[in-house]
Amino acid sequence: MKSIFETIGVLIGAIVVYKMVDKKTYFIMIVATLLSLPAGNLVRQLMQSRSISEVLDDFFTSGSHFIGVVFLWCILFSAIHFATFKRKDYLIKALSSCSIFFVISHFFNRLGCFSNGCCFGVPYSGIFSITYPSSSFAELLYGSSIPTFPSQLFESFCMVVLFIAMLKLSKTQNVFWLFQIGYGLTIIISEANIYNLGTRQLLGLSYPSILGLFLIISGVIIKIYSKRRVLCSKKLFQ
Repeated sequence: MKSIFETIGVLIGAIVVYKMVDKKTYFIMIVATLLSLPAGNLVRQLMQSRSISEVLDDFFTSGSHFIGVVFLWCILFSAIHFATFKRKDYLIKALSSCSIFFVISHFFNRLGCFSNGCCFGVPYSGIFSITYPSSSFAELLYGSSIPTFPSQLFESFCMVVLFIAMLKLSKTQNVFWLFQIGYGLTIIISEANIYNLGTRQLLGLSYPSILGLFLIISGVIIKIYSKRRVLCSKKLFQ
């Protein structure tokens, strides 16, 4: 069931973006995405204390974390697109459109995780808590009838909010900064409430949270840069 949700997310995301960008930009998005896939596996491996031989043996079979793909994609897409068109303004516009692919994909990806019972949250008895059925991963770990934080549904809900906000603001400005801040913040909050016992951390943060923090910082920088460009343009025409 999880793979079905993931496939649906990729197809819908690809169709939506195809109608928003030119063919060359679309091709660059696909290439950058394919090249970025191993980064998701790398993030998952970095989260686990394993030997190099174990990492190499299970690199493509031990799971993937979507933020690794997103993080590397932002770098690769920017580099390839700018090398092709050599226009900063067009690059930001393309990033704004193509990043919607990941919002849609992540929405369905987390629904797949929920249907599979993986990536569940920590014990939590507050509003919208979830109690998993017997023989589920959460039930085997926590015991029966233990409510947990709805980490997967939380991320899916955040993607819905982010999608609506991006579509609304895209009529008047670039929204790539919003994608980076919104996506990064979603990952950080979710990682703080997801089951991560035994995983590696750096300065008290999981590796996905660290990448999420970098996305937020990048988003803030892009927002400031875009705002300054608008102010400079206004001064030129005054």
